[in-house]
Amino acid sequence: MANKSSRSWRNSITIRSKVTLNRILEITDNSVKIEINEKGTITGRYSGNQIATIDNTANQDGTSSWSGKFMQITNKGDMIVATGSGRGEPPNSKGILKIRGEGDMWTQSTKLANLNGAKWTCEGESNIRNGSSVIRVDIKE
Repeated sequence: MANKSSRSWRNSITIRSKVTLNRILEITDNSVKIEINEKGTITGRYSGNQIATIDNTANQDGTSSWSGKFMQITNKGDMIVATGSGRGEPPNSKGILKIRGEGDMWTQSTKLANLNGAKWTCEGESNIRNGSSVIRVDIKE
């Protein structure tokens, strides 16, 4: 039986971000590993800003895997941190790739304490030509 206090918020937040820095970490015969640093805005259940560091491995076939660390500051000054990982599909002819992922989040904010240990899933699009992305995040408390 499902826990009645557990709530899922469909498309809880939307994050629009831009790449601020890329670093090539490793090149092999089959893949390239890069570090991506992003900065963006959050709208939805709460609003604010996010910075992110994402380790991405792009494979020869165009698929990718990623793991990330995220720090969000709401417009009311509360901080939320999150970690997660996921996969990306090969980019289309316009340089846009679809991504999916999941992770966990925490906060020291008493107002947002329900987010401590919350699980999240995401899906969205990343434009590798102009370094922008739009990610929709669902949070399950």
